[in-house]
Amino acid sequence: MKKMVLILSIILLFLILLGAYLRKNDVKHDFAKELQEKNTADSLTAFHSIDSINTINKSCPIVIKSAYFKKREYSMYQDVVINYKNVSNKPVKAIKFEYHGQTVFGDPADIGSNGEGSGFTDEIIKPGHSSTGVWNTLCSNGDTITFVRAYEVLYADKSKWRAL
Repeated sequence: MKKMVLILSIILLFLILLGAYLRKNDVKHDFAKELQEKNTADSLTAFHSIDSINTINKSCPIVIKSAYFKKREYSMYQDVVINYKNVSNKPVKAIKFEYHGQTVFGDPADIGSNGEGSGFTDEIIKPGHSSTGVWNTLCSNGDTITFVRAYEVLYADKSKWRAL
């Protein structure tokens, strides 16, 4: 009988110590960290696509630095924001862009036909200077811009560059 009580006491002590150890080292699920990691992964995906475009089309006088969706203040819609740089040796008078966006599920965002949209700017950009354009869209479910490029550039001297 004493042996049985001793064995039960040892088992009970072991379970209490094990429970205390597990509570001390309990790893709680950090949703904020998970969201940050997801956003970082999404951003890296978007920038990977942007870097691929800049590498593939080296003749383009406009380099895309970043592109993302930005929620409008006081609205459920999002804008598309594109940051770009004139890497040519001539002032640029106008640029036409096209972009593709997707939802958090990887489906095409509602920014046009099959998640594709376009826009232009007629802001003069000096050689070596950067600028940021914001395009109003009626997109409400965009998460990541996965593709963006300048496909036509008009220089101040009226000459043009067009993507192939």
